[in-house]
Amino acid sequence: MFFVKSSFYFLWAIFAATSFFAASCITRDDAVVTESHEFKHSEKKYRAIIKEKTKKATLYVDFETRVKVGVVHLDEQLMGTVKNRAIENYGVDKISALLGPMNSGEKVFLISVFSKSWDDDLKGSPNWHIELDQSNQKFAPKDITRLNQKDFLASFFDSVDNWSTEYLLRFDVSGDNQLESGPFALKVSHTDGRVIVGW
Repeated sequence: MFFVKSSFYFLWAIFAATSFFAASCITRDDAVVTESHEFKHSEKKYRAIIKEKTKKATLYVDFETRVKVGVVHLDEQLMGTVKNRAIENYGVDKISALLGPMNSGEKVFLISVFSKSWDDDLKGSPNWHIELDQSNQKFAPKDITRLNQKDFLASFFDSVDNWSTEYLLRFDVSGDNQLESGPFALKVSHTDGRVIVGW
């Protein structure tokens, strides 16, 4: 009888110690995650705006993913929200310094690109062609800038991932052929095919 009781208490002690250790590990891990991703800005409201401004498309060839793009329309409303988020969480507006000025008469987009051929260089590559299209009007980008600081961008835009390459696209839509109010589309063509995203 003594042996049975001793064995019971011994096993109970091991179980309690193991449970405490496991709980401690989980608590520490959760604390790290929370500290790394906690934002003061209303997450739900921010994600709703980002979702509205972001369009994604995937090109499949023979059931294989060949090209994926995620495009964010950086209009005045979105940039105001993004700036507020940057200031609230980093103390300064780092995002404007990275993306540059948003000038009137321009349409600006953040594009994340993945290509199965690993040819993600949009700038100067003959394999890529990009145009902004509205009715019969077509606009070529006046500037394509490759962006760094992927981790920083990912904290604002969910189109950024580990396999994508990010660029800033600027289109001049002023002057005689200015873009009218209404729907427009961004067409991204590759040697494998073309994807179209619209707003």
